[in-house]
Amino acid sequence: YVCGVRPGENGITVDPFPFRLKHVLVDDIIVRGRRLKVEIKGRTFTVWVNEEKNGVSVVGKPMVLSWPTMI
Repeated sequence: YVCGVRPGENGITVDPFPFRLKHVLVDDIIVRGRRLKVEIKGRTFTVWVNEEKNGVSVVGKPMVLSWPTMI
């Protein structure tokens, strides 16, 4: 809930809620056969997919992860 991980038909949206937490790390989120990790540090969040850094964004700017073939 805090990290805002929302699976969809064609991928996953990561849109953390602005709770003003200093640090949050959620690991081993399994979604459609992929392992996600989300880390929030202040207003910045980072997303890893299957141990590879996928991207960095800021709270309030969702990150959309799209995959052509979902497992």
